[in-house]
Order: sequence, then C-alpha cells, then structure tokens
Amino acid sequence: MAAGSEKDIRYEIAPTPEARLAAIARRLVILMAEPVPFVPDYADFADELRPYVQRELLLARITEAQRSGTLRHILELQGALALVEREIGRRPRREKDGYE
Repeated sequence: MAAGSEKDIRYEIAPTPEARLAAIARRLVILMAEPVPFVPDYADFADELRPYVQRELLLARITEAQRSGTLRHILELQGALALVEREIGRRPRREKDGYE
C-alpha cells in the first residue's frame, strides 16, 4: 500500500472480528478521503485486509482445534498466527486513530 497508509489502533482493542475488520475498512475510507494523489482501488483494499482476514481465520481455526485437534495442529496454527501478527505489527499507524 502507498506510503502514509496506516492501520487504526481500534483494530488492536476491538472485541469481535467484525469490529476489527470494520476498523481496517474505516482506515481505508479515511485514506480515500484524504487529499493526496494516491487513490486506492480494489487491490489496495485486498492487500490491506489480507493479513487481518488471515488472522481472524487462524483465530477461529485455533479455537476449533482446541476443541478437537491435536497439539501438533494447534502449535502449527499458532506459528502461522505469529507470522501474520508480525506482519500486522510492521504496518504503520497514526496515534490519532485510537479511542479518545
């Protein structure tokens, strides 16, 4: 995504998958409204949402695996989750996007 794109701090504290994804969508809408030469398209939305959707899917799979999976499978999923969370953590954010 273009320079200056940042995630919303609300993503980190939102209680549900819907709220977390809404925080990212909100950030993209704000980016579209900012007076800059960059205009995001569908690919930008997909690129920005990809790690967050992956995270939500992995969290759901871990929850399911804890009910019926093997320890090995749970550990594999947790490893994949750690990689995705590391990618999310490398994304910049603006402090003004947090709750006040």
